Amino acid sequence: MKVLLAILVLLLVLGALGALAARRVRSLRGQPAPPPPDYRRRDFMSKAERAFFRVLQQAVGRGGLVFAKVRLADLLTPAGGIGNEGYQAAFNRISAKHVDFVICGPDDVVPRLAIELDDASHRQATRQERDAFIDAALHSAGLPLLRVPAQGDYVMQELRRQLAEYLEPQPQGRGQELPPVSQASRTQELPAAPVARAAAAPTCPKCGAGMVARKGQSGALAGKEFWGCSTFPRCHGLLPKAATA
Repeated sequence: MKVLLAILVLLLVLGALGALAARRVRSLRGQPAPPPPDYRRRDFMSKAERAFFRVLQQAVGRGGLVFAKVRLADLLTPAGGIGNEGYQAAFNRISAKHVDFVICGPDDVVPRLAIELDDASHRQATRQERDAFIDAALHSAGLPLLRVPAQGDYVMQELRRQLAEYLEPQPQGRGQELPPVSQASRTQELPAAPVARAAAAPTCPKCGAGMVARKGQSGALAGKEFWGCSTFPRCHGLLPKAATA
């Protein structure tokens, strides 16, 4: 008898709680959505990115279109045959990452080249891991990547030479040049610190993926430069740089 009475009391309590919850839902349906929180505008580019962007626009001219801060997921999509969970996991790895600049064809707007402007922060271990992933992802999709060290001045002729193979031929004639940049970001036609060239990286001897230049932090490779597999830590393939020179 006591057990039945306890069960009856429990059912009454659950019923009352359910009725309160339903009433709460009905009351919320008629309420407007809360207003969004306040935001403030932030700088779209850093000072170094703005300076290089102006130089890059001049170097590209009418041979291409320059886009900045392009989300990696707008350039790449996971390959098929990996299932829904594999697709979502692969997408999550690119959804929150971006590349600094992308050059597209002037007519078809098809990406031709991605550019990363590397400052001192790219020497950090966490940034190197991110850079290695981006290198491997773009390599797997067949989209070339050029890494340019951030500098105070850039050699326009050298930068144009590196970009030439990715650009459409520019029309001849007067009036084709972009307006001059400000004094703070004016480039030098005379020799200066050269822009880093996109060196051809070897393929990993273990898995065949592209390799990236790295510098050892500890152990036998401490202080030494070497080629490491871009899929690390999945693959631990490496080559000494002297072997590929």
